[in-house]
Amino acid sequence: MRAPAAILAVAALALGGCGGSDPASDEDQVRGAIGSYASAVGGDEPERVCDLLVTPGGKRPPERCRERVGDGRLQAGQALGRVRVGTVRVRGGSAVAVLAGGEQVRLRRVDDGWRIVAPG
Repeated sequence: MRAPAAILAVAALALGGCGGSDPASDEDQVRGAIGSYASAVGGDEPERVCDLLVTPGGKRPPERCRERVGDGRLQAGQALGRVRVGTVRVRGGSAVAVLAGGEQVRLRRVDDGWRIVAPG
């Protein structure tokens, strides 16, 4: 009787792996982008922080971003590491994530994923 149980267990594992290849939803990708940004800010990684930002027009921030972040002058979003994402609203290539504390974070879809819209 153990053989059928083992076969069922192997089949369940095989079938369980099938759903893992589905692409993440936009909402999940937005949450991931905010998590990556919070991790980069918390880990004091100025290059990575800038790579996760876009300007309001959807372009990468200028090179001076790394200088500003490296000098600690770019403070926006530093609290992201201490709060969690509540709701996420996606409309086309834009998204707004509302953090548990009520702060809103705007994001924009770019070719390789979602990026946080840099202040200013």
